[in-house]
Parts: sequence; C-alpha cells; structure tokens
Amino acid sequence: MKTKTGIAVIIIVTVMSCAEKEFTSWDSPDTHYTIHHKNGFLLRSLNTDGEGVRKLQLFTNDGKLKEEQRMHNEPFFIETWTADTITVKYLVGDLSLFLPWFKDNISREPSKLGSFNIRYSYEKIMGSSALTEYESDSLSFKKDEYLVNLFNQKKLIASIPLDSLSIYREQLIHSKKTENGILIGSRYTIEKHLGEQLLEAIISDEN
Repeated sequence: MKTKTGIAVIIIVTVMSCAEKEFTSWDSPDTHYTIHHKNGFLLRSLNTDGEGVRKLQLFTNDGKLKEEQRMHNEPFFIETWTADTITVKYLVGDLSLFLPWFKDNISREPSKLGSFNIRYSYEKIMGSSALTEYESDSLSFKKDEYLVNLFNQKKLIASIPLDSLSIYREQLIHSKKTENGILIGSRYTIEKHLGEQLLEAIISDEN
C-alpha cells in the first residue's frame, strides 16, 4: 500500500512539473511571448524571430496548457481580448504577398480557442524598430496588478504592464506603439534566469 501511494505521488509531481515547464521554458533564444490575463485564463502569443511555429496558446492561471492553435508565419500580437472574442493582428512587411493569402485563406484559419472566437486583422510594418536600450539586473512581479518592475543596481527603472512586454529569454521589449510602420519603445537586456523567473512568478500562487 505504501508503495502504491509513493508511485501516485511521483506521478502527480511529474505531471505538474511537465505542465509548469510548458509555460516556463523556451524552444529557442528566438522564441518570445506576450501574455495577457482575463476570464480566469492566461492567453499567450508565441512568436519567433527565427525558425519555428508561431502559436496562440490558452493556459490556466497555474500554467497548464488547455489548448493551442498554430498561426500563419507572419508575426502577430493579441490586439484585444473580450469575454468571448480574441482579436489577433498580423504585422506584415510585404502586403503584396500577404493580402492574397489573407483574402483566400483567412476563413480557414483557426476560428476558436477554447470557448473564445478568434478574429483577424493586419497592419503593415517597415521591418525596423527604434528601441532605447537599457540593462536590468533584477525584477519583481506584482501579480495583483500584473505589473513587472525592472531594476538596475537596486534602482527602479521601469514599471510595465505584463501584456505590454515581449518576453525573451535574455531580453524584454516594451513596444509602445507604431509610427509610420516603425516599432518604437524600449529594450531591457536581462540575465537568462530573470526571464525564467518572470514566467514562474506569473503562474505562482504567491503575490
């Protein structure tokens, strides 16, 4: 009887660890996430600057993957998320190639994620950015506000809403807006463990 109990505990711990790892790990250094919270769920866009599949993912608040959808190979972000609808916007460099695909194939793109409908739009970008560079040697996450505080040499340098950040393994990018198709904002270089620490804090029970 003791042996069976021990096996059950090991299985449960293993399943929980695998579920958490799905949320807190990267496929590659080129992978980056944007994370939104609402309706008792976490909604994550998975993009990549290199090879790999872009995905829209729905997690429980403790980091368990409920459902995911593969997306088109253009970069995208979550524009809005209401009680029943997710609006996804593709960032497009070459409209001459993208628009024929969009008109002919958008009806075949995923239309649901969990109980949420998916709507699509697009925006042309120039493929360049104007980012102010910073370094951060530590961070904290306020879960009650979903706010990321960034520090350097113990001094607070930024407080940024979670859903405004693109989270890389070794950098955080805060893109404030687009002007004339150019992304502007800030890039915060961080130590590798800080990206992992942030993802772990998001699904932690602690505030």
